[in-house]
Amino acid sequence: MGAQHSFHVITRRLSIHKKRNSKVVSRREPQTCLQSLPKEQTVDYAQDEFNRYQTNNTISMNGIVSLMSDLHIDDISSLQALWVAWKFNAKNNIITLNNFKKCFDEFHMKKVTELVKYIPQNPLDDRVQAKRLFIFSFDCNIEYGQKRIGKDDCIEILDQFFGRQNAQLNRFIRFLKQESVRPLSRDEWQNLFDLIETVQLDFLNYSTGDDSCWPLIFESYYNYCMDNKNYY
Repeated sequence: MGAQHSFHVITRRLSIHKKRNSKVVSRREPQTCLQSLPKEQTVDYAQDEFNRYQTNNTISMNGIVSLMSDLHIDDISSLQALWVAWKFNAKNNIITLNNFKKCFDEFHMKKVTELVKYIPQNPLDDRVQAKRLFIFSFDCNIEYGQKRIGKDDCIEILDQFFGRQNAQLNRFIRFLKQESVRPLSRDEWQNLFDLIETVQLDFLNYSTGDDSCWPLIFESYYNYCMDNKNYY
């Protein structure tokens, strides 16, 4: 309706000015026409793709499963699925429109399926990225408002990231399974990656007491190892 209205206005102006100076009209009219016509709207590819998966303006677990399937990821507990969730910042298993658009902007995508070519075969090859994924995994394995990650979830994730060939990991899991040890908080979880990656089994490079910058649970872990002579 807006375009038709503009067209009639231009036609009326043409009839008035044609008698005065037909050359000027023929030279200037196309510019007037361009100014009067409505601007072409930009296609919001991210919004269109988001609508395919969203329910009540967010992508929840069912939508995430569908999205993963479109990316040829059948195991949503895999590290590749975690990488995708990280890129969409799917904390608490929810993807917001804003975070969805940020991912589209980062990879300059028009379709979700374009993300396939960016998914690393092994997301842990880059250890800097591996640490970021490890920290992010905390938010993918807790419910909204939950402050600590369950021990079973914790152990499963540790296995994925480090494998049971890691002696420090095996020893920490034995410690964690004790009833007296609480599930890990966010701060403890963030420090756990460095503990397993950098601290020697004999603790020679581990600071204790007033010099320690580690959360208290790792002091308890250190004492557990010392008391049990459980170095290996």
